[in-house]
Amino acid sequence: MPPDEGCKHYRNKCEILAPCCSEYVRCFRCHDEEDYTNHTRRCDKSLDCSNISAIRCVECKLEQAPAKECKGCHIAFAEYVCLECSLYRQDCPDGLYHCPDCGICRVGEGLGISHWHCHSCSACLFLDIDREEHSKVCRPLAAKDDCCICFERMHDSPEELVIGHYCGHFLHKSCCDAYFQTGKIQCPICTRPLVKEETTTRTSPPRRDWTMIQWVTKVIILVIIPAIITYFTTLRLIDSRKILDINGIFVVGIMFLFGPWQQGRPWRHRCYGIALAGATIYLFRLLLKRLDRNN
Repeated sequence: MPPDEGCKHYRNKCEILAPCCSEYVRCFRCHDEEDYTNHTRRCDKSLDCSNISAIRCVECKLEQAPAKECKGCHIAFAEYVCLECSLYRQDCPDGLYHCPDCGICRVGEGLGISHWHCHSCSACLFLDIDREEHSKVCRPLAAKDDCCICFERMHDSPEELVIGHYCGHFLHKSCCDAYFQTGKIQCPICTRPLVKEETTTRTSPPRRDWTMIQWVTKVIILVIIPAIITYFTTLRLIDSRKILDINGIFVVGIMFLFGPWQQGRPWRHRCYGIALAGATIYLFRLLLKRLDRNN
């Protein structure tokens, strides 16, 4: 990219003066990067875009107050100019708008057009996200947390954010897409599904058909093991019958929670297996007690 077309982040025709280090940089992201080549000295502070008081045209090198076009050569600095954020960007195919509540510019067509702002979680959300449904999972200041995958700030990040459908946790869209590629759809923080359950099959990898070994393994864990535990418990070969029942439910429950066939399934579906294991053990006990009475 030619030097007068901008940096690797934004295309523009101006430089902004950083008040913290008194150096001209192409954008605030260049200033905050450690490997920025135009730095004469490393600045340890983050650039406050709302405090920019001077810019410089890359064509005529005229220093001037922030504006949309140069006062000397009259060229437009960029297609999109936000004087509040000191953002100059030439290419914006998805549109840009300034959110006064966030205090920064966001990707989109504008508030009320493509997005709406939630004052509770401090995030700009798409219009297709229902306000009432979002209020059920909205977490105060959730958008100002760090991404749980890359551990970077999300509120002032240029990347699009993704919100969990059932938990309200935010992630970077690129981080979320990479996370889905691993075959997981649960939130890394609370393990609740990040997407709607009816869209799980579309976002997760296709599930393989069960082999005979998998079916036999599940039958052994679900039926045979509870039957053996119940048999020894009913014959009183071991005194602590209640403890044995609890241990049996625990062992079977662990297999239902972390079994290989449960990969990619919601946690509440896994918990159904624990309840089913407990019910199986209880029914076997009732059956064997009735057989003992008849004998």
